[in-house]
Amino acid sequence: MKPRLMEIIVCPECLGNLRVEILEKDRYGHVASGLLLCDSCRLIYPVYEGVPRLFPYYLKDYSTFIENNRIGIARFPGYAFPSGPVVKGEESTQRAFSKEWDETDYNGVLWNYTYDQLKQLFLWEIDMRPSDLEGKLILDCGCGNGLFADFISTHRAEAVGFDLSLGVVSAHGKFINSHNVHFVQGSLFKPPFRPRTFDVVYSHGVMHHTYDTKTAFMSIAPLCRNDGRYYVWLYGEYQGMYRLFHITTNLLRFVVSRLPSSPQDAVVGILARLYGYMRRNFRRYMTESPGVEYDRAQTLHVTRDRFTPLYAHLHNAPEVKRWFQEAGYSKIVFRPHLFDNPKYQGGIAIYGDMSEQPGQQIT
Repeated sequence: MKPRLMEIIVCPECLGNLRVEILEKDRYGHVASGLLLCDSCRLIYPVYEGVPRLFPYYLKDYSTFIENNRIGIARFPGYAFPSGPVVKGEESTQRAFSKEWDETDYNGVLWNYTYDQLKQLFLWEIDMRPSDLEGKLILDCGCGNGLFADFISTHRAEAVGFDLSLGVVSAHGKFINSHNVHFVQGSLFKPPFRPRTFDVVYSHGVMHHTYDTKTAFMSIAPLCRNDGRYYVWLYGEYQGMYRLFHITTNLLRFVVSRLPSSPQDAVVGILARLYGYMRRNFRRYMTESPGVEYDRAQTLHVTRDRFTPLYAHLHNAPEVKRWFQEAGYSKIVFRPHLFDNPKYQGGIAIYGDMSEQPGQQIT
């Protein structure tokens, strides 16, 4: 954890300042392990493997950290680790995505596209030029393996990658040399950042995997500064054969996501073979997409993403537009996917701009 991050993060319970007690530094002089202390709530949030864990509830993973750092923790009598209720479904969702990202390497391809294509897509989605990002503070909400946070940093912007899963650990290790990239683990429903902190808040393909997409959306919406931009991509209400495909996969998801780990791994392996074959032919003959072909590891990754998360809600454009309006965004723009063929009914890509002076809605 880099020192600069202390100016950005806060206690997720009271949004008050945190102070850090360093237990161990890494070779760069950053915090490898430590305690983040909220003096108002008398709470301790751990930092380990270089990543702050800012959940409003207790993680089972903390037991090893506590056992290894009893002396340091004992120096703060009266302080305790968070013990709030676990957000509905987050334990299952965290396991699913942690395994998904743990099996994924930085191999030049993600979500159908090469890294160069993804850079183009990111700028297209937020409707900005590279020069527009310079000096901005940007939150990648649901950052996975941290690729977009790294892309952001190459444009002289500062990026915070925020995720429920352990993908932030591999992301921290991969991009530890990037001085303007940070990673935080926590819950969308109690984000550890003050309102009006970020110039851009970006979330692609994340919130529909929570128990309640709108509640997640509204929890993150206040983080955008005045004149800042909030972008989300969500599963849409697909039509025709696409809708049938999603109904079928969601029925399978209902079963697969609830299986114990070992049977789930076996089923995912079988589905990866079938899904990979169907996807190749579907994209080749129906979508005419520029997306690349997957190898075995990439197919396994996308299969896990499709079938192991507990939730995968579908939404429609007017519904999501209303959320932006309710959250106080005065400019709303739908942003069709850069690479999609017009025949393909993709998800809902939309951003809103926050302004002190409400303006006319744009569709």
